[in-house]
Amino acid sequence: MPQLGRRRTGRPACTAAQLTAFTAYADSRTPGALYQPMGLTSWNHELRANGSLFDDKVDWTAGVYLEKRDDYIESKVAKGDAATGIINPNDLTAWRHVGTETKQTAFFGEVSYKPIEKLTLTGGLRRFKYDKTVSGQVLISNFITQSYVGPAAQVDASADGWVSKLNASYQVTSDVMVYAVAAKGFRPGGANNVPGLASALLAYQPDSLWNYEGGIKSQWFDRRLTLNAAAYQIDWSNMQISATSANGAFSYLTNAGKAKIKGFEIEATARPIPGLTINGTAAVVDAKLTEDQANSTILITGSTGLRGDEFPNVAKYSGSASVEYTWPLKGDLNGLVRADYAYVGESASQFRPTYVYYEKQGDYGYANVRAGVEGSDWGAYVFVNNITDEVGLMSVTSAVNNPKQVVSINPRTAGFQVRRRF
Repeated sequence: MPQLGRRRTGRPACTAAQLTAFTAYADSRTPGALYQPMGLTSWNHELRANGSLFDDKVDWTAGVYLEKRDDYIESKVAKGDAATGIINPNDLTAWRHVGTETKQTAFFGEVSYKPIEKLTLTGGLRRFKYDKTVSGQVLISNFITQSYVGPAAQVDASADGWVSKLNASYQVTSDVMVYAVAAKGFRPGGANNVPGLASALLAYQPDSLWNYEGGIKSQWFDRRLTLNAAAYQIDWSNMQISATSANGAFSYLTNAGKAKIKGFEIEATARPIPGLTINGTAAVVDAKLTEDQANSTILITGSTGLRGDEFPNVAKYSGSASVEYTWPLKGDLNGLVRADYAYVGESASQFRPTYVYYEKQGDYGYANVRAGVEGSDWGAYVFVNNITDEVGLMSVTSAVNNPKQVVSINPRTAGFQVRRRF
């Protein structure tokens, strides 16, 4: 398989004089600006047919799917003037472009059968096939990131297979339904266009998962209360993960590791009196690696996820609640007041708790209030979001010489809003 950039190996360490010269060259190319135009054209076609058989005891659906997609990205780094801020587009530090062509086809079918009136059994199959070609060329060498001029090259990645679904639902009463489902899904693989990347890492494979879920959907007290709950488990294998090239300059995708995600969700909506609606949700998620995200071709670092590590950026606990009351004013006008609250539990920024840049984030709650007047096709409201001015840290990341970069929720915000539906 051809490489998309030339890899230089076996060279001795540079001398002090060479290092000084290289550092001087790198400094001379700053400041700089990255110009990165990109484009995407995608054609998606689907044809399906459906019908019923045997006095509506069997419902069926069959279809075909075709996707053709072309996209490109071009990267130019131009030298700038530190004093004036003017960028010189003719003085380039680097120039590289990447294009991707994708064709994906699928055939699918689904059949639902009612052996008895209240029971529905559903099965579905989908046959997929895709071909992906990634091409690219470095036109101006970037000696700082070890991206060197070379001939145009391309890498092909393709795969095919089956995904399936099984579902059973039982209508206990007209207001209570229980269900169970098992479904397999996949995410297409592809190819990396990274200068100097080892041949074994150029193409990456699809990852796949099995989702098992069971739950209940119900209404109570003359449908004044809606109560839904579900428990699930996801088994994820051959995970597509982001890794870093040996020189630390580029990221690429590869396959490594397995994971198991377990969770429980519940949601309730109550309408005890006309005009009053109360909503509540709660979720618990336990997401962990069941296999190291490592293999012989991946550069192992202190942040590499290992078996038993919890997923970053996934809060174990979360929930929300809201209360809304509307009442008639005059004609088709209604008054409205609403208050809502959301909680996001603690999560981590990295897999490895021992990693030097491992950070905690989340564990915050915030409340919003809103009041206004609504017509049939318009509304006017005043609102205050995050009324307690909570500093909720959605993301916390750290790096060399740049500790604890944070992204927080919006501060307390008050405003007036008018909407009109046409």
